[in-house]
Amino acid sequence: MTDQNSGWHPVTKGLHWLFVILLLCVWGAVELHEFYDREDPMRGWLVRLHFSLGITVLLLLVLRLYWRAR
Repeated sequence: MTDQNSGWHPVTKGLHWLFVILLLCVWGAVELHEFYDREDPMRGWLVRLHFSLGITVLLLLVLRLYWRAR
């Protein structure tokens, strides 16, 4: 006897792995900015990248919650 609903939907899988990749990038940006001096423009760029990716994760979270509720 096999269950038809045993696998994940492709959209759910895609959102899951997109979250994994984005969260690793967010974490990497916040960790890497510590290697630069406060005056270095690269540090500011990494901080902005961290915030931008964080907002993207938040928006995708809303999308994922909507998809799950449907």
